[in-house]
Amino acid sequence: MDFSSLVTLIGYLITGLVSGTLGGLIGIGGGVIVVPALTLIFGKDAQLAVAASLFQMIFVATSSTYGHWKNRYIIRSVVVRLVPLATVCAVAGTIIGSSVGGATLLKVFALFLVYTSADVGYKVAAGWLKGHPEEVPLTEYTPTNRWTIPAVAVPMGLACGVLGIGGGSIAVPSLHKFLKLPLKNAIANSSAAIFFLSIVAAISKTLLINGKTVTLFDGTYLTLHWYDVLIVGGLLAPTSFVGGRLGAHLARRAPTRIIQGIFILVMLYSARDMWLKSEAKPKPPVVSPPAVEAPANPGSQAAQPTAPGD
Repeated sequence: MDFSSLVTLIGYLITGLVSGTLGGLIGIGGGVIVVPALTLIFGKDAQLAVAASLFQMIFVATSSTYGHWKNRYIIRSVVVRLVPLATVCAVAGTIIGSSVGGATLLKVFALFLVYTSADVGYKVAAGWLKGHPEEVPLTEYTPTNRWTIPAVAVPMGLACGVLGIGGGSIAVPSLHKFLKLPLKNAIANSSAAIFFLSIVAAISKTLLINGKTVTLFDGTYLTLHWYDVLIVGGLLAPTSFVGGRLGAHLARRAPTRIIQGIFILVMLYSARDMWLKSEAKPKPPVVSPPAVEAPANPGSQAAQPTAPGD
């Protein structure tokens, strides 16, 4: 393995660790870190980045859900109502997301990152200004409005399928606000739902992009294959799993406002870069000049034109 390959491998491992930790800590699937990193740092196509993000998300959700279950923050009555509709919407989202171009997908994702940053920033500011006391997590809960959870499930599933995220950026604030779940319960139940969503969405997205030819920003063409998703996602998976467990532990032990502040800055910077990249025109492919064939008899000369009457 040469030095360049080693640096790339370390970059994948760091990306997986950061995305997994944030996934377990604040209830997102990690896609808001993985997709910008794969497209901006590693130069991957947006469709491949989304599919690989969904694949590594399985490992983040597995690890973080187990941690939240041990903390007794997961409420079964919420999860069993949230998952079925969200899963159907996630499959629909993969179909929608696979039909748009890479530049459009980058713009949509950039706008979503701005929304996520604003939402997290609002929660940080509100908690600091109002001095809200730490909420006590619940162990049992019965939804009082049958329409509340579907209102969370639909946008969560669509965001998962289209953008390659877990949908926790939508589910966590919605569960917290509309169902009045304590924040730690909202994070835990979002992680549990992401576990099921990521499996279905990863399979659907991989099948949809398999054999698809995309144009990269350097003007070259690339045909995507199912094993590309497994390779890229597999490089992220080990540290994503470790990070998810670490994030779930920090969700119980550590205050999150400083981490949320760093998260906001990273998301805004990534949104800017992704938007600029989507606006950049692909370089025209380099076309080699046609080869000039040598005459059959190198010693022969071209026939001279004859004058009229000769």
